[in-house]
Amino acid sequence: MRHSLRSNDVALFAVTLAMIAAAVFAVRIPDATGKSTWLADLNIVSFDNTTLHADAFIPVASSTTELFPVIIFPNSWGCPQLEYVTRALQLGDRGYVALEYETRGWWLSGGEIDMAGPKDIQDAQVVIDFVAAHATEWQADMTRVAMAGISYGAGITLLTAGTDARVKVAVAMSGWNNLTDFAYGEQTPNYKQTQGLLHSSEDLGHPSAEMFELERDLTNHTNVSFITTFGNSRSPQRLVDVFNARNIPVFLSSNYGDRFFRPQYMLEFFPALTCPKMLLLNNGPHAMPEAVGLFVNTSYIWNQALLWLEAHLKNISNGIDAQKPLQMELGTSIFSESRLNFTSDPSASTQPWYLARDGSLNPTAPPHNESSVLEPTIFFSTTQVLNSGTSDDTWEALGLPFVTNLSSANVTTTALFQSAPLTSATLVCGTPSVQLRLGTTSSTGFQVYAFLYEVDPLFPTDGTYLTEGFYTQWASSPSPSVTTVTFPMHTLCRVIDVGSSIVLGIVLYNEQYVPANSSPEFSVSFATGGESVLRLPSS
Repeated sequence: MRHSLRSNDVALFAVTLAMIAAAVFAVRIPDATGKSTWLADLNIVSFDNTTLHADAFIPVASSTTELFPVIIFPNSWGCPQLEYVTRALQLGDRGYVALEYETRGWWLSGGEIDMAGPKDIQDAQVVIDFVAAHATEWQADMTRVAMAGISYGAGITLLTAGTDARVKVAVAMSGWNNLTDFAYGEQTPNYKQTQGLLHSSEDLGHPSAEMFELERDLTNHTNVSFITTFGNSRSPQRLVDVFNARNIPVFLSSNYGDRFFRPQYMLEFFPALTCPKMLLLNNGPHAMPEAVGLFVNTSYIWNQALLWLEAHLKNISNGIDAQKPLQMELGTSIFSESRLNFTSDPSASTQPWYLARDGSLNPTAPPHNESSVLEPTIFFSTTQVLNSGTSDDTWEALGLPFVTNLSSANVTTTALFQSAPLTSATLVCGTPSVQLRLGTTSSTGFQVYAFLYEVDPLFPTDGTYLTEGFYTQWASSPSPSVTTVTFPMHTLCRVIDVGSSIVLGIVLYNEQYVPANSSPEFSVSFATGGESVLRLPSS
């Protein structure tokens, strides 16, 4: 790799920004021309007597009959409610009642963390009740209520919007559609990310016993029914019919580098919504573009969200609804200003690239008789060269390339398939997928992990990371067996330069996830007679 930078944990990063925001706000307090009043220390008693800590910005009314729409912000994982203070101030000054609160189990709020469970949703409804109880004093219009949030707050926003008919608009940034996909997507336990969430909850909140059970079951791959029931019950996906029936305007933002709530799953969720909708797909890791946008007035994500709220809470015609609903950021940096806009998922149209026995990657299928020979063969190993630099969120946010020396990959544990140089620049915008016809030497299961790279002809041994994908099978037919698996890679929107080639690398282990088989004798072989193929979106 060509870099050594490491980023802060996302939660600590957001907390730091929140403290900066508090300092910024403190400067504004003496300003007599302010258009809103800050209620800095509110305590809301929930249904089970748990106290939720909150603050609110109340607009200064021009008359006793003026009414203001309401926006409620639940906190992100690990963050105090001050996370949103600069945007809440801005919204208060623009004529919205803006309230931010700490969900149960975090910071000054009581109770244990419910991980967007039923208690969190009941709490959100109590918060709406609290605003309603002050509606006369605050001149709040309870017929125009929105919820908005980042990450954990985004999930609670969508779940509450689908549960409480008083919520008329939802803005969810770096959220999820199905929590099971976070914990167990492609049947692959998301070990490192789950462990990180649990550790941060121990430092900054009060985790429940259920959270420890979830981590234990993921680590040991036990009690899968609990994992899926836990995740599915906390998934906005199950409320799609409600969103559509009530025609709730839903604004979504997701990031290509998000390894918590992966963008390909949100892109699958988006077409199911027939209500007014918009999805921004952005460069960068989980929550970082949205968190930076809390304090940057030029943030495209937040400016689009403000237009969405203005259009659907204030009924102002500002052009947002005339825009194409799917907007994908090009390039690599979170500060990129170039986007491509679509009316539907561009992944529907694909260009196949077939894996060949000689290690090439071809746009036409190799002879079918290659299917009778299973090669190349790779073995399990915990020592791997291929990776995506998943610990370096700051590096990724700045759009700096992750480069791997592909020539250093061990050929006994890594399969590499490389295309000829491209004869024209190629736009890859959408969700790639990988189909593999595999022969395995074990009946206990396996995991395959795929990386996609671009190779510049000037640096023929170096692969610049593009995207990744994975799949786990926990039990197979009696050994030896042959099976076909298909799995998505992370959504991306990149231009691959003319003269560059693409490389698909496949290994059997990644430290981020729990492997299904860790025997060094375990191996996988590939059938390449047109049955193993990489499909790239070709919009």
